Amino acid sequence: MEIAKHAKPGARYRVTPWNDISKPGAPLVGYGLSEKKPGERLYKLIAWKGEIHPWKTLATAREAVKLLNEASDRALQKEKQS
Repeated sequence: MEIAKHAKPGARYRVTPWNDISKPGAPLVGYGLSEKKPGERLYKLIAWKGEIHPWKTLATAREAVKLLNEASDRALQKEKQS
């Protein structure tokens, strides 16, 4: 998947739900990403291709995050071997 190319070595990613707080009941509108870079304590929201909630289902968001985390781990291992 194309997203794996954008993983940063040692970073961790997780799914972030997005709700439309301007509507009654704050309905869920999609899922986005949060990133924690090496040495940071907190996750920060990030956009993917300019969108804050590019995935409509939790399953697709989880798959993207899984690929990002695996690519991040591989890149970190490659850096350590260099």
